Amino acid sequence: MVLSRTHVASYPASVPTLSRAHVAPYPATNTPKPVNTPKPANTPKPANTPKPAYNPKPANTPKSANTTKSANTPKTSNTSKPSNTSKPSNTP
Repeated sequence: MVLSRTHVASYPASVPTLSRAHVAPYPATNTPKPVNTPKPANTPKPANTPKPAYNPKPANTPKSANTTKSANTPKTSNTSKPSNTSKPSNTP
């Protein structure tokens, strides 16, 4: 079937067709872009002041004269554990 140039497809009424009213009008000429203004220089941030500790501890006081620690003595291993080899037999 050959359609003539004057044939227009008929759409149902619920389908809107685009007209020029829906399209944003283009400007007639290219508008010049605004010149980029230089940004102001970043102001230096103040130095971070050290925050006090949550529970500030008092200054370390010198400890009592326990400066001579005894040498670590080797621990004795518990090798004399009772052995569980003699289990009672469950024979009636």
